[in-house]
Amino acid sequence: MPKWHESNNFTKKIGRKLDVFYPVFYTRYQDREIWIKIVKEKIAKIREINTNAKIYGFIWPQYYTNDSKYKFISREVWREQLETLYKYCDGAVIWSHYLGPEGYPVDFDYQMDWFQETIDFIKDYNITSSKF
Repeated sequence: MPKWHESNNFTKKIGRKLDVFYPVFYTRYQDREIWIKIVKEKIAKIREINTNAKIYGFIWPQYYTNDSKYKFISREVWREQLETLYKYCDGAVIWSHYLGPEGYPVDFDYQMDWFQETIDFIKDYNITSSKF
């Protein structure tokens, strides 16, 4: 049996006993449909292993690239991602990289588009920490 099969079998065995999963849904591509497809596929795989576990998706408001130039996702795309996770997950974990689009450190600003959209999303759904 190849090593990856052994690893996969071990992961399934553990997954059946977990109460929560934290899959990563970073954005690599600007194609929204690809991102949504990946989210649905990962969630389907988790549900094959464990139908009762909670799922909290890890997201961040920047494109994940190999060149450390983490461009921020547009407000519109960020909203679509929040809506998708709201529909398919039990919650989300939002974090942001300390580097910005030019590879330099970014200071948090309450006026950032992604943050303002997150606040609007929370208000629109009347979300409290116990709901999402």
